[in-house]
Amino acid sequence: MNLALVGAVTFLAAGVEWVEALTIVLAVGVFKGWKSAFLGLILAAVALVGLVLIFGVALAAIIPIAIAALPIYYFRKGSPQVDFHVAFFLIVGSVVGAFVGATLLRRIPERELKFVVALVLGVVGVKELLLP
Repeated sequence: MNLALVGAVTFLAAGVEWVEALTIVLAVGVFKGWKSAFLGLILAAVALVGLVLIFGVALAAIIPIAIAALPIYYFRKGSPQVDFHVAFFLIVGSVVGAFVGATLLRRIPERELKFVVALVLGVVGVKELLLP
């Protein structure tokens, strides 16, 4: 797998973020000054390239590894270790959950979201301490 190609595709997939970023740069440039707006754009681009290089290749590598492992676990001696019914519901649930989560994320205020995430993490932490 060509890592440069995977990085380029992942970077282009983040194109929607660029449209949002340019809109913000235009707004900040008009009201606050162009120097800080363009400096922020450059730093955001550097951060995006870094994130793509760190996570994009790792995430793209999961699919071929899973496809290569499928026949090994399915045709093993004894009963197959792959349950396609469960896999189907996991895939559907992941896609629907990602869509619903992204949609709700726009509507939930940041402060309340941080509070709920902290509360859930606290409950899970206490549960792990009491019932490991």
